[in-house]
Amino acid sequence: MKKFICFIMFLLTTLLFSSSLVMAQDQLRDQEQDRDQLRDQLREQDGDQLRRQVYGWDLMTAEERVQHRETMRNMKTEEEREAYRMEHHQRMQERAQQRGVTLPPYQPGRGMGGAGRGRNQ
Repeated sequence: MKKFICFIMFLLTTLLFSSSLVMAQDQLRDQEQDRDQLRDQLREQDGDQLRRQVYGWDLMTAEERVQHRETMRNMKTEEEREAYRMEHHQRMQERAQQRGVTLPPYQPGRGMGGAGRGRNQ
């Protein structure tokens, strides 16, 4: 009889332990899903912010966007960055005209709004 009671206790303990593991796994999965959702939201916000900061963003390829960002970061002075912005603005205006797209008016000096200033300053 004692062996039977010990066996039942062992089964109950095993059952409780395994259900605890399942609950912990569910919690971890929920946390991972929440983290992934938050990361995706942050990426969307970053993308929206970049679209507002880079003139003609939607007309650029991913490679051009990376190159533009690197070029801006590597410029040493605000004057260099502004001259580059004006060249970029002209290229985007020409591209928009070729594609039959209208871009909003360019606002000189807005650029990156202080973010992404050159590393060489």
